Amino acid sequence: MMGSKPHAVLFSSPGLGHLITVFELGKHLVITHHNFQATIMLIASNTSPAESQVIQSAMSLNLYDIVQLPPRDISNLIDAETVVVSPTCTNDA
Repeated sequence: MMGSKPHAVLFSSPGLGHLITVFELGKHLVITHHNFQATIMLIASNTSPAESQVIQSAMSLNLYDIVQLPPRDISNLIDAETVVVSPTCTNDA
């Protein structure tokens, strides 16, 4: 395998901010400096049209391989009584 390109595998956490950052890192490795091959693994949450658009745009570049992993099924870990807590933002000054 002498002379072959190094290959980076990048994994993106769910979320648009993570996706964009990982795609940019992949592009940087492939094009700008290091002449890598890259594979990007991601878990698409399909929760926003913007996320889907970013993924489709990255796929159309054909710079790297993109592997979309299915979301994890956690239905056996939660029930109707499970409470989900998420941070809220307020503009109270």
